[in-house]
Amino acid sequence: MRFVLYLFLLFFGAVGGHWTEKGKTREVHIQQGLIRGLVAGWDYPNLRSVEVYRGIPYAAAPVGSLRYMPPQSPQPWGDASGPVRMTEEFGPVCPQILPTIERDRKKMTQGQANHLKRIIPFLKAQNEDCLTLNIYAPLQGLRNKPQGEPSLESCLFHSYLSLIHLL
Repeated sequence: MRFVLYLFLLFFGAVGGHWTEKGKTREVHIQQGLIRGLVAGWDYPNLRSVEVYRGIPYAAAPVGSLRYMPPQSPQPWGDASGPVRMTEEFGPVCPQILPTIERDRKKMTQGQANHLKRIIPFLKAQNEDCLTLNIYAPLQGLRNKPQGEPSLESCLFHSYLSLIHLL
């Protein structure tokens, strides 16, 4: 299992920084309201563009009376007529002790240390309201559907992943 997680991080570390925003996605209706993300085009000719939706809450923040309780659905922010929630930014990272290159260097390869240097700025935005999804869907998988019938076929859902377990 650890090997699969390393491959996952290696893949997204390798191609994660080599895309450009090509526009906004269409509005997609989910249970809590409308969302709109961005279309990402890769700098590699063999990779197709994808629709990217980041920071979509899948549960209410586990604070106050919800702490140590089963997850609850997040509050709706609208209905089919609006408002639209822009999902272009990653949600916060769940609170954790961050690895440091100096302290954990003996456990890492040089590639892992370089990857950690790149992602550490993203790991510093910690908050208990961290139960969010990042969804990556092929652009053509959504293109030919009738309006009102969104399809997220063959999409990748990425949620919170603790780096501590990988080191």
